[in-house]
Amino acid sequence: MSNASSGVSLADQATLRPPAERDRLRTGLAGALALIATAAVVALSVRWSAGLETRISVPRLLWLAYLAAAWLAVPAALWRDRRLEAPLRRLYGVFLAAVALRAVAQTAVAIGGREWTPALTLGHAALCLAGLLVWRRTVRPADEGGRRALAYSSTLALGLAAEIAFAGMALGSGEHERAVYRASAEAPLGFVNLVTAVVLLFALADLVSRLRQLYFPGARGGRRRRGWGLGAAATLLFAGTAWAGWDWMVGVELEAKLFSDVGTWISDSNKKFSAHFKDDLESGIADYFAGDGDGAWVVEPVDHDHAYSDATWEPGGPARTLTEAMLAWRRSLPEVLQSAFKIHLLDEVISDREAVARIRFEVTGRHHNHFGMFRFRFERGTDDR
Repeated sequence: MSNASSGVSLADQATLRPPAERDRLRTGLAGALALIATAAVVALSVRWSAGLETRISVPRLLWLAYLAAAWLAVPAALWRDRRLEAPLRRLYGVFLAAVALRAVAQTAVAIGGREWTPALTLGHAALCLAGLLVWRRTVRPADEGGRRALAYSSTLALGLAAEIAFAGMALGSGEHERAVYRASAEAPLGFVNLVTAVVLLFALADLVSRLRQLYFPGARGGRRRRGWGLGAAATLLFAGTAWAGWDWMVGVELEAKLFSDVGTWISDSNKKFSAHFKDDLESGIADYFAGDGDGAWVVEPVDHDHAYSDATWEPGGPARTLTEAMLAWRRSLPEVLQSAFKIHLLDEVISDREAVARIRFEVTGRHHNHFGMFRFRFERGTDDR
């Protein structure tokens, strides 16, 4: 009987032959995928029963299960498939070895209690993606089965690109500095988990479709290839845009945190200085200042018709440092009942150890009340003050 009358093309014969080999690969891959699915269910159960909801999110757990299936189980099956040409099998064998090496390294780091930085994930995924895209161009399958097997490398490329985006977002969040690298379910990482869930929906659908074409050939792929291209482009655009948006949000948050931290540091320093000024502790007053700031100002009376005396600081006083001027001012006050030096405005944050701020002050005694504003340049000292 001819191929035309049997209804099976030459290309499909190459994919389906021999049946025993095909069935063996199907059974082995199905078992591996079932094992991964079982492990994912157990991990979710442990997550809920052990109260680990805030340690790792459901989307991240499912993404790891997807990677185990798409990056380990399927490439292993393709590498062991003797029906495929040697260069194609070698491609998936090398990819499998690269992923297995990362899995072993990451597991060893976690067991040792060390931190696995997302930078390593990003670098590993970028190298694998570059190598995969270059290597696949050198493979020329001779039959339809080989072409379908080679097309699976597009699924690997999609996952690698998404993993790069996820690692970039994790790196920007600084999550790895607080614990072993993972995606928490806490609110600040809700956006990352949402992006992971959206990408995972397309990735899982793509994986199922690829497996159907590899091991249950029969559907025509022309329209599917166009649809996959559009879906993959949209998914990667979404992941890339999300990464850029996340980096921008993290940058804004870090800048706000920097202003808050510097403001807190200056406020704490001012509180100590206020207490030292009130108690006439000259060593504490002098410790507040550094350098040779200009203190050449003097208190001058102000003429008015009211029943109290008024004075203002004016330039033209003796040449002296700011420290000397502040100590002279304190010595001129016979009694201080209250002393308050508070940050009024944070003009500029140069770094986490340097800033320019305006300080509002009020010093009160029984017969005097001094108030005004300084503009200081603050530098964090060796005592972190």
